[in-house]
Amino acid sequence: LWWAAYIRVSGDELIAITDAAKIAGVTVQAISQRIDRGKLKAFIDPLADARQGRRLVRRDDVSPRKP
Repeated sequence: LWWAAYIRVSGDELIAITDAAKIAGVTVQAISQRIDRGKLKAFIDPLADARQGRRLVRRDDVSPRKP
């Protein structure tokens, strides 16, 4: 879980892919495809139940870019 602490210290946070989809305005499947294709970095939460979705992404990676 060292990566979670590092990301939090850098001013970001890890969020579930369902939350990432809402922020990005796309489907959960679209976020999953981005992860599978290597376009979006995902982190595995070892404490999460396997049935609940264990992949987390950085909020900054899915938030709309500010001009």
